[in-house]
Amino acid sequence: MLLKIIKFLRGYVKIRVYGYSPERFLNLCSNHDILIWDLQNHGNAYEMYMSVKGFRQLLPIVRKTKTRVRIIKRYGMPFLLYRYRKRKVFFAGVIFSCLFIYIFSLFIWDIRFEGNSARTSEVLLEFLESKNLHHGMWKKDIDCEKVEAMIRNEFDDIIWTSVEIKGTRLIVYVQESLKIEKKGDNNEGEPTDLCAGRAGTVEKIITRSGTPLVNVGSQIQAGDILVQGRMEIIGDDGTVMNYQYCHADADIYIRTEYPYEDTFSRTYMDKKYVGEPKESYYVRTFSRKWNLKLPGGDKSGDYESVVDEKQLHLWNNFYLPFYWGSVTKKYYENVEKTYSQKEAEQLAAQKLQQFCEDLQKKGVQIVENNVTIQVDDNTCRAQGSIVVIEKTGENKPTEVLQPESQEEQDEHNGTGT
Repeated sequence: MLLKIIKFLRGYVKIRVYGYSPERFLNLCSNHDILIWDLQNHGNAYEMYMSVKGFRQLLPIVRKTKTRVRIIKRYGMPFLLYRYRKRKVFFAGVIFSCLFIYIFSLFIWDIRFEGNSARTSEVLLEFLESKNLHHGMWKKDIDCEKVEAMIRNEFDDIIWTSVEIKGTRLIVYVQESLKIEKKGDNNEGEPTDLCAGRAGTVEKIITRSGTPLVNVGSQIQAGDILVQGRMEIIGDDGTVMNYQYCHADADIYIRTEYPYEDTFSRTYMDKKYVGEPKESYYVRTFSRKWNLKLPGGDKSGDYESVVDEKQLHLWNNFYLPFYWGSVTKKYYENVEKTYSQKEAEQLAAQKLQQFCEDLQKKGVQIVENNVTIQVDDNTCRAQGSIVVIEKTGENKPTEVLQPESQEEQDEHNGTGT
């Protein structure tokens, strides 16, 4: 590849040699270190390629061998410049284009995020813009290590980042943790009780630390203490000598109910699309946008629009701040419709199914579905409850008590004076 570029810049020609002794011509070229390539025999003549510098050395050899040389074709930059020597605007355009590309290569025109799922690219981009990292900034002003540290410090669920600059693109690679731990939820360093989050009946309890206050079959209310983080130390006389505190920990499953009610009207507004979709185009650079309106492209009425935008790039990692795109408008009219009884029941059943799926995503087990669907002339109503078995338990600080003094113990036992 490099050799082809050098040949093009220096220029070369394809020639035909014929006459008295073309073989002697070839030998003399070899003796004078004149490079020839792609030699082809055409009977009484030979065709070959030769550099411009070598061609200029042929006159003595041609006279000595009594041969004739004819140029078949010319290649390379010298001939190209000579051909367009009067086209000054063309060469000015080439120089301007090279300068244009060089200047724009000094900036960042595209910021891309890879590996993110919980955090959208819009959220991450908004954070970078708040730190003055945006499209159109100088590449030399970007400290990749500093950007990596800022992202990790801002987002707790991002455990690894890597930032690199490729061409005119800033690429941010991130890796998110599988589980987001919220700050302040870890209370293992202080004594806590395990309290009920909802009312229900205890189905199963496995205690690892703390004093359980409920058994299987116990009826509980929201806020009740299920496992206490305070354990009593009893003396020989049966009195409380002291208290030992811990972080209550247990797996407690309860049977509980989720009330469900959903009511909607059987009458609704639906979209009826009219006419053919209308498409318009635009170009955008920096903060300016030019709309290219086509005849008959706009009309009055409600419509939905779909925007398809692309960014100009010369190759994979060399993006420029020029955009073009299309806007497709679909016009519609609002038409009043009424659900049939079967359609209303199906829609209510779909909403109920989605509600149950959302519960199951939280780890609950659905054991009963006591929801009924009723359809009258104007409305459809789904009402009832969903019986589930779910894990419960919220950690709350344990009340710290002081052990009774000897006088209080004697008074409590009725032996005081």
